[in-house]
Amino acid sequence: MNKKHILALGFAFALVSASCAQAQDSQQSGNGGAGFENAYSYQIPATAGSSGCCGGYYDYSNANGNAKIIMQNFNQKLAAMQLAIIEAMRLSTGQLSGNLREQSGASHNLADQQDDRATVKAIEEVRMEAIRQATSGTSSCRVIEASRGGGVEGPKNEFKAILTAELGEDMKGEPGWPSFQGQSYNLLNRLEIHCQEYATKGDVDAGLCQSVGSIPDADSNASQSIFYKHNNVVSTYTPERQRAANAFLKQAFASQSYTPIDPSEAGTIEGREKAAIRTTQLARSSIAREVAADYIANRVPMDDANLTSLAQGLASKMQGFKNADYSHGVGKNDWMELNAKSFFLISDENLNSNRDSVVAIKDLRNIAAVSSFMQYEQYAKLEKIAVLLASILDIMVEQNRTDLIKR
Repeated sequence: MNKKHILALGFAFALVSASCAQAQDSQQSGNGGAGFENAYSYQIPATAGSSGCCGGYYDYSNANGNAKIIMQNFNQKLAAMQLAIIEAMRLSTGQLSGNLREQSGASHNLADQQDDRATVKAIEEVRMEAIRQATSGTSSCRVIEASRGGGVEGPKNEFKAILTAELGEDMKGEPGWPSFQGQSYNLLNRLEIHCQEYATKGDVDAGLCQSVGSIPDADSNASQSIFYKHNNVVSTYTPERQRAANAFLKQAFASQSYTPIDPSEAGTIEGREKAAIRTTQLARSSIAREVAADYIANRVPMDDANLTSLAQGLASKMQGFKNADYSHGVGKNDWMELNAKSFFLISDENLNSNRDSVVAIKDLRNIAAVSSFMQYEQYAKLEKIAVLLASILDIMVEQNRTDLIKR
């Protein structure tokens, strides 16, 4: 026999000896081994003349049978051990995984609660600090003073009401207005006003006017009147530019006044028809005049020293507004522009917001307030545009009618 066969027989002998010893122990204890009886109490049949389990354990005349018995015994023990290990691992792993799962869940919940408490605490600290610093810090003046600009609504609406009423009276030829004397008289009067303040060199050369006006062509050039910006920055009108804007509005939206109805025509069908048609035309043109007057009114200065000081202070720190001059007052348009642009154009405050959460919260509050205000302003403007477009559509429809009284 070679070395491999010797090692195999030696290993088999050790297994069989252990098996016989276990079988004897099992028999002596009287324990049948319900689950593993066949695996741990297997006996090798004794040969003739032997006694006990291990007597004559190896039969040289039946080597193949002996080997088969040994292998079966070994396989049974190996299968039993595998089953035992698998069952132990299953029970142990299940219990362990359950414990770990419960423990990890508890740790997770505890961590979440700690995070929530820390977050709430941090928020409350920032909020309380913001309240404490509400009257201090880099942007406190804006928190307190910016709302003062809302006071421009009063002067703006008052000015617009007066302006639209005067334009309407002039258009209708009401007593006390140049148009009351007729269209020709009204046109010549407007030319006289043009020569006094807005005459150009061409007007002088043509002999229409004697000298160039203080603001040439302002009553017929929008960039010199309603769209004018002082130092290309400030939209609020000076007194001179405000008069020029009013003159431009009259030239552009109330140029041709209506001749008053002659008393002799008031009792005739033709005269009354003419009066009715004139009323319709005045109603339609009033929409355009109101929209234009609203644009001018947004640039009428408000006499408020504190608001003027705030506007000047903001402009001095904003990129591109170094030449802004609000010494003559602040209008609604400039007030809105400063509040809308200052958060972006003041570099120092942007840096402070990045470093200080309290300043950032106050800036966000102001930005939200300005944004909300602007959104309503846009809505109000869209309403007026919608009415204007509706009137234009009605005029277009009327122009294609064939049943109207000849005018």
